[in-house]
Amino acid sequence: MFHTRGRVEAVSARAIDLHHEAMSAIRTYDGQLKPMMSMTMPFAPPPSGIAGIEVGDVIEIDFSVHKDGAPLRIVKLTELPRDTPLVLE
Repeated sequence: MFHTRGRVEAVSARAIDLHHEAMSAIRTYDGQLKPMMSMTMPFAPPPSGIAGIEVGDVIEIDFSVHKDGAPLRIVKLTELPRDTPLVLE
C-alpha cells in the first residue's frame, strides 16, 4: 500500500489521471522498491467510485500495486482543498 497527493488531470469511468507528488519509494511490478518522480499516471478508481471528483481537484490517495500488471488501484481517496500546496515538479 502506498500514499500520494496530487491534482486530477482527467477523469473517466475507468481511471483517474493524477499528477502526483514525488514518492520516496514505490514497489515496482518486478517487486523492487524505488523512488518515483512527480508525474501524471492513471489510477483505477476506488470501489466506492469517483462521484464528485473533477479535473483540477486536489486529492490524496492510498493505492496498491499488483504484480500482474493491472492498473494501480486506489483503495482510499480523500478530496483536499483546491488550494492545498503541492510539489509537482
